[in-house]
Amino acid sequence: MYPLVLIIAIAIVKKDRNIADYVLPFTVIGGLIAFYQFLLTKGAIPDTLARCSLSGISCTTKYVEWLGFINIPFMSFVAFGFIAFCVVIYIKENKGR
Repeated sequence: MYPLVLIIAIAIVKKDRNIADYVLPFTVIGGLIAFYQFLLTKGAIPDTLARCSLSGISCTTKYVEWLGFINIPFMSFVAFGFIAFCVVIYIKENKGR
């Protein structure tokens, strides 16, 4: 997600109309990874399939959990979804240009 801030800022400064061509793939891939991590934290995917457990840091540790389901991977998934939604709106608004 962090590179998107820089990529979008540069595209805005340069007034690049092709921003959707490289931002949308990042948001889709990032959203899929965030959803995978969310499923890991909720136990829908077994810990044995979590490849990051090999490095000593568990992917299933819940650092934040509000209302029983809002955690960092969920917030990341929502943010990627919002960015993707904005990019799709941008594409529709600039389709004829």
